[in-house]
Amino acid sequence: MSIKRIVDTQFWEDGKVIDKFSVEDKFFMLYLMTNPHTTQLGIYKLPKRLISFETGYTVEVVAVLLQRFQDKYKNIVYNDDTQEIAVLNSLKYSVVKGGKPVIDLLEKELTKIDDTELIIRAYNHLTGFWNKSIRDFDQTIKSAFEKEMAKRKVAKEKLNDNENDNENDNEESYHDSYNDSYHDSSKPSKKSQAKPVRHKYGEYQNVLFTDQDLEKLKTEFPSDWQERIERLSAYMASTGKTYKNHLATIRNWARKDKTQPKPQQNYGQPVKRETLPDWEAQKANFKSDPERKAYIDQMMNEYFKEE
Repeated sequence: MSIKRIVDTQFWEDGKVIDKFSVEDKFFMLYLMTNPHTTQLGIYKLPKRLISFETGYTVEVVAVLLQRFQDKYKNIVYNDDTQEIAVLNSLKYSVVKGGKPVIDLLEKELTKIDDTELIIRAYNHLTGFWNKSIRDFDQTIKSAFEKEMAKRKVAKEKLNDNENDNENDNEESYHDSYNDSYHDSSKPSKKSQAKPVRHKYGEYQNVLFTDQDLEKLKTEFPSDWQERIERLSAYMASTGKTYKNHLATIRNWARKDKTQPKPQQNYGQPVKRETLPDWEAQKANFKSDPERKAYIDQMMNEYFKEE
């Protein structure tokens, strides 16, 4: 029976995915979340050569992608020695419903990890999420991490105390300090601030504005702000390009439109027309005069020879 992995639809609405991920990045991230070697925990063995075989990328390209996701996007950690990877946000989406079978599986997967540093990095990364979560099971997962790290005798200093919001300085027992953190986990982070919500606009629903940014756009471009949104929406949809700040992009385009020279046009100006001498009319008028008729015929022939 095949294993099912969950990809939350919010993946496509994530600001980092929209503003920074290339098409290649999106494919690679989906591979890391759904490949057949993944675990419920999101920390598992994944050799680079295996990634190369399954994705079709060369080993060199795989190495570049792993480095990019670790150093630039900071959503994975990869250990070259143990060939293990930690997808740091995996537990935010992989667990839909808790229960003893799920926690037993997570505890079992924790014991199989060779690199303890991956457990620490995942714990520190997820602590803020766990502290703000209203699901009881998220606290159970957090406790499972703490128990495993206690078994591995991880030093307290390696934990991210800023995320834990733990003010208990008791150092007598490593496990007791974790329990203190567990009881305080329901407290919201003092430093956390809600980011303004960005809404979708444009025909392709890919132009993002906060309410404040949209009002600025309407003020700066009162007559054509909707046309400018549609222009950006169509351009991003057709080219696959993304931008970090869509208001700034529209402003930049507007400045370029002003600086580009406009093509010269002759609207309203008289057009010069070249007219032939009215010899045909003269020829008709002088049919009765053979000499003048011959003269006009000669002039017309000379004119067309010059042409």
